[in-house]
Amino acid sequence: MFVLDGRTLRPGRAFTHNGIQYPANWLNLTTLAEKQAIGIVEQADPTPYDGRFWFGYDSDNNLIPRQFADLGPDPVSGVTTTGTQTQWKQEQKTTAGTLLEPTDWYVIRNQEAGDAIPVGVTSFRTEVRTVSGNRETMIAATVDNGELQSLVTGAGTSSIVGYTTTLLPEWPISSDYF
Repeated sequence: MFVLDGRTLRPGRAFTHNGIQYPANWLNLTTLAEKQAIGIVEQADPTPYDGRFWFGYDSDNNLIPRQFADLGPDPVSGVTTTGTQTQWKQEQKTTAGTLLEPTDWYVIRNQEAGDAIPVGVTSFRTEVRTVSGNRETMIAATVDNGELQSLVTGAGTSSIVGYTTTLLPEWPISSDYF
């Protein structure tokens, strides 16, 4: 990343400095010494962050967390602002529902006509509900966005009280059951 007078310069974009218009390809065609001669400083690109958990970096290069816990309800509007922890627990329920939906017809057929649900389907559905519950419980055990991110992405070493892993269990695959 190149910075001139506190502004970030983008390759492929023209810029003006001290009344001189530099063409869009100037940064690509010049050497570092030529850039430095007009005051351009090369800086490391900012460390990427996961926007699902963080807003970005503050002036001291510390991550700014998204709201972790739910807030509310607001005394005036009654609205509760959902935090990242609850959002991730809800996502587990949504994923479980998506995995169960293709086999729902077996359950309905069983209720309506009394036809047996194949053992593999029952086993798969039970495993989906078990994994979903385990994932939600592990998410509930996190105390901040750092632990939550580590748990969700598997990138990190933070430990979650009561668990020997920092990675959510894998969802079952239907083809392994039927």
